[in-house]
Amino acid sequence: MPNFNVDQEVTSALLKLLPKNYYRILSASQIRQLRLGYIDQEFNFLQRSQWFKLRELKNFQLKKLKQVVWYAYNNIPLYKRKFKKARITPSDIKSLEDVSKIPILSKDEVKKNFQDIIPPKGTIYRVASTSGSTGKPLRCLLSIDAVKWRDAILQRTYMWAGCDPAKDKIMGIAFPPSFTGAFINTKSLVFRGLKYLISNRLHWTPKVLDTKELLKIFYAMTKFQPKLIRTFPYIILYLSEIQDHFDVTFPKSLRCITLTGEGYPKKIIQKLVDAEVFNHYGAAAEVGTIASECKQNGLHIHMENHIVEVVKNNEILSNGEKGEVVITDFTNFDMPLIRYNIEDISSIENDGCSCGRKLTMLEEVHGRKSDLLVSKDGKIITDIAAILQAIDTAEGGFNKAVNQFRVIQEKIDKITLVIVPTSLFSEKTKKVIVSRVKNLLGNDVEIKVKLVDKISHGRKFRHVVSNVNKKLFES
Repeated sequence: MPNFNVDQEVTSALLKLLPKNYYRILSASQIRQLRLGYIDQEFNFLQRSQWFKLRELKNFQLKKLKQVVWYAYNNIPLYKRKFKKARITPSDIKSLEDVSKIPILSKDEVKKNFQDIIPPKGTIYRVASTSGSTGKPLRCLLSIDAVKWRDAILQRTYMWAGCDPAKDKIMGIAFPPSFTGAFINTKSLVFRGLKYLISNRLHWTPKVLDTKELLKIFYAMTKFQPKLIRTFPYIILYLSEIQDHFDVTFPKSLRCITLTGEGYPKKIIQKLVDAEVFNHYGAAAEVGTIASECKQNGLHIHMENHIVEVVKNNEILSNGEKGEVVITDFTNFDMPLIRYNIEDISSIENDGCSCGRKLTMLEEVHGRKSDLLVSKDGKIITDIAAILQAIDTAEGGFNKAVNQFRVIQEKIDKITLVIVPTSLFSEKTKKVIVSRVKNLLGNDVEIKVKLVDKISHGRKFRHVVSNVNKKLFES
């Protein structure tokens, strides 16, 4: 596992040692080779395939699906058992629609049968793990092909945001600017940190998000002058709050921000930062980036790497219907995930995108079932968007009166709003928020407001925690 404290300290030291024009050490072609050389073949293919016709994309998917299904059947004990129980063989998979014949794979199944989902003679290249926000973290074994394809997809995500991944300055805060950066070990920190910097990339992993650390991030941004920042939404919110109290600002070089983690309305972030904001959605450890936004705001599925289904009660839903996201990954033969239920809630978009790409689109991703609120009449309140709207329009606005919040639903008629207030928070603000949340969930819902100094969180900040919605959703 990487020593993230050392990572941040090494990066900080390198920033201080290198001259302001350090990025001119290498030529443009050398920078491109450092960044993209090892994924050249994959990245070049993705640049072409994004313009494939839908028929071509689906033909490619079917070819990849058959490969991974045959491999899993012949080499992975868990899939052998699942196929036998379902009375199917790989020969039964003749079209993309036939994927529905394969039983869905749950996270619990993977955790309980970990030794039976990896091949006896795998050539494991990397080990990753989930954040464990819903309990025990899940370890994922990755092949070199999986790592290369996931990194190539991430670089295409930057390109869709208007950043040239071959030359522009890219900064990752909490996230590395490349997929392989997630696997830095202590021995390679200095080399990797130097490699990032001289190739116009910077990875900053905060120790804690206190005032001192946030000011360090502003120092690093000012020194580095990135064109694109990749991070979590809540980190941008923290940085914006610091701007209001100190003489610091986001660099003028910043043109775009790519966000992942919790689903967060872009308009809130764009009020705070003078840059275009793009969401991308994925499960970093299990399957990498699943879908990314283009300039026209379409959340395009990376069909070259995955099949994405939306299901409810094991039935595939029609476009536009909300259900759980189920993924089949084509590239990771060290731990194949076929019809793997990520447990996030979304739907397949009906309309195409004006950008011209034929890649299937996802509608807004609404988080896991445990991140959804349910009203007494059974209405699903998708993660935080509606709550944010209620808070943002309260006195002073979200970023002025409320620094941070979490909504906890213990019972169908009992809500706790945990709020980290700013100096502008007032009794009137509280009343407006409570009133608008009641409008969403019902006037007879009991709402308790708890003011705190800090809300603890892991790698992913959960704005909504609900213990009552799972059975309601499944019914």
